[in-house]
Amino acid sequence: MGGSNDVFVTSGYKNWQKVTQVGRGLEGQEQSQYHKCCLQSWRVWQDRQENSSSVAHQLSQTQLTRNRIYVTYTADLVRFLVTHEKPFRGKDEAVASTTSGFFLAMMERDMSMQRELKLAVESIPEVCKYTSPESQNEIVDIWFELVQKNIAKCVANSSMFCVMADEMRNKNNVEDVCVCVRHVDDSFVSHEYLLGTIELPGLTAREISKALLWALEETVGTDRLVAQSYDGASVMSGSAGGVQALVSSSVGRKIIYMHCFAHRHHLVVLKVLQTSSHVTWLLDTCQQLYDFFPRYSVA
Repeated sequence: MGGSNDVFVTSGYKNWQKVTQVGRGLEGQEQSQYHKCCLQSWRVWQDRQENSSSVAHQLSQTQLTRNRIYVTYTADLVRFLVTHEKPFRGKDEAVASTTSGFFLAMMERDMSMQRELKLAVESIPEVCKYTSPESQNEIVDIWFELVQKNIAKCVANSSMFCVMADEMRNKNNVEDVCVCVRHVDDSFVSHEYLLGTIELPGLTAREISKALLWALEETVGTDRLVAQSYDGASVMSGSAGGVQALVSSSVGRKIIYMHCFAHRHHLVVLKVLQTSSHVTWLLDTCQQLYDFFPRYSVA
């Protein structure tokens, strides 16, 4: 390994043929700066536990309880706002501002009704409020990882699953791919989950399939993958060089491809609507407006 590689912690070590080689594998991990920093942090933590000098030991039980109330409330508030797609920040986040944003406004409201929360907020140092964009984004990432782990757990309980994917443009006009999985539980009830949205470096079949397989390997794996469903574009459905063919090749077995039913219904409805001259005029106008405004391929 060498350097500051953290593969033993993040993605997992896979090159076991070289695990005992000099300067590589376990020895390389032991010599890496990343491992040394982690080892030092662990020794400091162990020493604090033995000497009762950890943060938990230094705080009073009352303050420790208030800290936990505050962190729990903050995490739950972030989850609520994200779930309901509400903006966190406001134009003016000063005290008593009427445009402080949903996060601070809801916190002020709840503090007025919950005495324990009010005491907890007042006892928290200003540097530990978790109200900065960076802290809130980190909490969002933590919730995202928890949701992904829960999805992986649900899919792991089924004997097989299907992957679905479709591309879309984000607010910066950059192409993203949405990756979903579908499985059936023991009661024969089907479930669909969104694994994530991945920014694509390009629109080729190889780049899309690489992003798709990465999303699967990082969450539910591909061992029980039996089917894949995309739109009918050649880059996705191509039997030789399309995404469906590349996924089957990468997994090492035939993964059944199905043309997405929603896309097929869309094509049927569009074909029917095109028989009307009025609808055709409307669609052509919308297409011309879409072509008129500039679109960027990078953020």
